[in-house]
Amino acid sequence: MIFSISLLLGKTGEFQLSQARQEDFYQVAISRYLPHMFSLPDRVLHIQAYLLLAMHALYSPSTERLVSITSTAMRYCVMAQLHLADAEPRAADVAAKVGIQLRRRVFWSAYALDRAVSTMFHLPFCIPDYQITTKMYANVDDADLYRRCEAAFPDDPHSQPSYTNISAALHIVYCRQIQSEILNTTLHRDFEKDFDRLPSWRRHILEKLDRWKSLCHRYTEDGARLSLVHEEWLHIVYNYSLLMLYQPNRQTAGGPAGDWTVKACVQTILIFRKFQRESAISEAWMGLIAQFKSGVALLYCFWATQGLSRSAAFDPSEVSEAVRCCSIVLSLLAERWHSTKVLRDAFDILAREVPLVNFVASPSLRPKRIRPESSQKLLSLLSEIEAIVVHRDTLRMIREMATEAFPVSHHQQASTLQLTQDAINNDPSNQILESDESPMGTAITGDLFQPVTPHFFTLDTSNLEPDDFDYAALGFPGLFDPTI
Repeated sequence: MIFSISLLLGKTGEFQLSQARQEDFYQVAISRYLPHMFSLPDRVLHIQAYLLLAMHALYSPSTERLVSITSTAMRYCVMAQLHLADAEPRAADVAAKVGIQLRRRVFWSAYALDRAVSTMFHLPFCIPDYQITTKMYANVDDADLYRRCEAAFPDDPHSQPSYTNISAALHIVYCRQIQSEILNTTLHRDFEKDFDRLPSWRRHILEKLDRWKSLCHRYTEDGARLSLVHEEWLHIVYNYSLLMLYQPNRQTAGGPAGDWTVKACVQTILIFRKFQRESAISEAWMGLIAQFKSGVALLYCFWATQGLSRSAAFDPSEVSEAVRCCSIVLSLLAERWHSTKVLRDAFDILAREVPLVNFVASPSLRPKRIRPESSQKLLSLLSEIEAIVVHRDTLRMIREMATEAFPVSHHQQASTLQLTQDAINNDPSNQILESDESPMGTAITGDLFQPVTPHFFTLDTSNLEPDDFDYAALGFPGLFDPTI
């Protein structure tokens, strides 16, 4: 199985040549070795086998298979009670203590994978966090594990303060816990009614993400080549976590939801493209899904906001580069997995149809909706896209852009009202007395609708009510420079 996975990790050109060999290795693994492993009584060994199958699925073109295998691995952990601290075996000797550490590593690896897949496709988890009581594994190198368990016996080994070969994985697990909290909130049945407009839970999450990001340098290898232990890969995970905080719609895209989404999408796409140029780890199935979701959300924010309702976050120069990079990523991965050409085609249609420039000076030039032929093509691709992407909000955005007119911003509505009022005032037959009050004469200031710019926590906002929450108290993280 490991040989098969290693061949899947080859770059796109190499992948075509090694596909037959990796399939041979895979068939041998599942027909000969997998039955033998499951015939053994060790349940931890069984879960390790499931994790290997899940790793293979991560680099294979099947959403259904990936979701099924990761869910099975996590459910098997629950059946084996690896999630419970009081179900751990008694540490009679040092070897048993090492076994407990291995047991924890296996569980938290399955946990991280379950959370990664569930958040990617916006699906419920196999087990809620509040039912997990087992401890996190120690930050100890594999080679030092026995010695440190022996030194600390009968207590747990102390984590090493320096970088180890599992530090990055440990830090990723911590971020998956934060993502788990986000998804548990957004999947709540009353989220839109009771939680979406409240800033308190987002402030709470942003504080956690800020602390997590500030510690990334401790959990990454200095001078490492672009890999899963590189700090910039952790920044992709961080920006994707920010994307989870908001799912913009027509009503919210002109505010903080749009600002955060645009910035996070741009960063996620640019960093991922850098990895794709220099490393094979980006050629994973979920990497493809994440890029497509980011690209669609980015274009949706431009579709849903027009004119002066766009803040400085909607910088066309940055966004156009991100759109170009996303198109390249999807095109290259479509060469690897031909079934994903529908994602490439759908994104290219949206990229052509959604204007990134403002039409403030010439509003008459702005299209009212995407062209009918593009709309029909998108709708014809939607069923295939749904089978791959699953994520309901992404599908909603595509459907809205394909079937609905470009939303009219409050500024455009105000401008239309002002033009109408000017026409009325200039018509002698429609003169009104100065004492008359008309709703047409009410001035609407731009500040009323101008979206606020997010900044990170520099003020104490704990006592603010929902309607008074100042998103200027938040700030976006450091930006990725694609030229470096």
